[in-house]
Amino acid sequence: MKRFVDAQMPSFVEKVNGMKDLTLFQDKADRNGLPQALLFTAKPNTSPLTKYLSTEFRRRILLAEVRTTKPNQDILKKYGI
Repeated sequence: MKRFVDAQMPSFVEKVNGMKDLTLFQDKADRNGLPQALLFTAKPNTSPLTKYLSTEFRRRILLAEVRTTKPNQDILKKYGI
């Protein structure tokens, strides 16, 4: 039952795959005048806590998830991860 509820939770977390997506995310934050937060993770799925935070702070902060995959190596190096 928990898995079903977790899957049904709304998520407003942006997915970042590569520098192009990071640039688009930053442009969106600048355009809307919102602070931004990048969450670095090796997990394949978005956690329920992250989904909750994205819903709770919707339209007040932009959350993006960066997974430790090959396309994101440049981003990981940029932030020293």
